[in-house]
Amino acid sequence: MFEKFGWAHSSDDSDQWDGFNEAGIEHFLGNPIFHLAKEINQNALDAAEDGLVKVSFMFKEIDIDSIPNLGEFKDTIKSCLDASKSESEKAKSFFEKATKMLAKKRIGVLVISDSNTSGIRGPAVNGTPFYAFMKATGQSKKDSQTASGSFGIGKFAPYAVSNLRTIFVSTIYSDGNGTLQQLTQGKSVLMSHQYKGKLRRGVGFWGIREKCQPVSGNLPKSNEWLQRATKASDYSQKKGTTIIILGFDPEKNWRELLAVYTAENFFGAIGVYPLAVIFQV
Repeated sequence: MFEKFGWAHSSDDSDQWDGFNEAGIEHFLGNPIFHLAKEINQNALDAAEDGLVKVSFMFKEIDIDSIPNLGEFKDTIKSCLDASKSESEKAKSFFEKATKMLAKKRIGVLVISDSNTSGIRGPAVNGTPFYAFMKATGQSKKDSQTASGSFGIGKFAPYAVSNLRTIFVSTIYSDGNGTLQQLTQGKSVLMSHQYKGKLRRGVGFWGIREKCQPVSGNLPKSNEWLQRATKASDYSQKKGTTIIILGFDPEKNWRELLAVYTAENFFGAIGVYPLAVIFQV
């Protein structure tokens, strides 16, 4: 039986090619921790509700088998490695490292969660902030009229600190009827590759395979760690967004650097927009 959930990179019937050097990611590679602090905290402030906005950063290691549909993900990385051999040494080195990382028993992830925010409003249709963040190219959609725009570039900052260029997003927001909804989806920004006899696009998604849709509501128990809330009764206490960066390899003093860069970027907001950055152990 064809599973409802899984990884999907759409087939490319027009003979295009998504190279490894994605401009959005390349923009942040000079100082990825600096840009992560700037973009994550700015997004949280743009979605602020009344009171103190809290953004927490927590590094942890998880069992490699916790990655949903791991076999498919490994096959995709291998296919990208094969394609990278005729792309560039930089691409080849990245996918060799990614392959070795996925062969280990455990992998590092950075979990970033905000609170006292409105979340990323869905559903996953063109014109909503969730669609802009996960699927649109060159589009920036935020509910706040005073939000700081980045022409859709800032959403690439988390990928720049992922050695698999892969993240998972889980958000709880209030829909047009005032009902709290939860959407969860994974996204990889890789490169074009051959998979199951077809040329595939570089960008792929984890979630509902059909049309690469996010999961609405609650996930199966084995994937609960990806979600902001595991039951609907908790939605009201957990409104906001969680981003999980897969394959995060923390550099020395990364917490201190994040704190310094946050202060550097948001010094002018102190006393105007209450912001607390928390590092969880």
